[in-house]
Amino acid sequence: MSEALERIEKVLRDGSDELSLTSLELTSVPEEIGLLTKVTVLSLDMNRLTSLPAAIGQMTALDEFSASENLLESLPREIGHLKNLRILYLAQNRLTSLPAEIGQLARLTYLQVEDNMLTSLPAEIGELSNLSTLKLARNRLTVLPPEMGRLTKIRSPRFPPNQRHIVDPRIQLTIYDNPLIDPPPEIRRTDEVMAYLRAKLNDRSSQ
Repeated sequence: MSEALERIEKVLRDGSDELSLTSLELTSVPEEIGLLTKVTVLSLDMNRLTSLPAAIGQMTALDEFSASENLLESLPREIGHLKNLRILYLAQNRLTSLPAEIGQLARLTYLQVEDNMLTSLPAEIGELSNLSTLKLARNRLTVLPPEMGRLTKIRSPRFPPNQRHIVDPRIQLTIYDNPLIDPPPEIRRTDEVMAYLRAKLNDRSSQ
């Protein structure tokens, strides 16, 4: 913890806009992190964190936040205060759900939550109008919420005919290795999944 505090104090002193607390074996994050209101890039990767402090919500200048390879079981509601956040990495944790407040991240373009224990997604995920990449592989999802159909910037990449077999990082939606029953197994391509969810959403709206 002392190393983390020293790094926080150094950023405050120097006026830096980046902070890395990676690989410090942290089990908690100092509350003083909330003082870093001008930091735009924060990395908490590869620690032993089971939770994040509410003070994280005071870091309102954050553009990129990474807390992958921890033991996170939940996210604080205050994460919704990060109105400038564009990129959020939360892979390889123990998250079982995401807070509804995630839908308040209006500028978010990239959300990585692969390799968690998610059993559901909040309907509010459909409010992320700028989201273009959503990584959900290797979780415990059985259903995708119809509200995801509102994420119009998520599309299948376009490959030349002779390159369609290539696994490409441009793929914007990953849902494999989930026990999904809705959408059904025959619907897995990104465009098909999004069309299916939009149709469900429209059907519900017309009732």
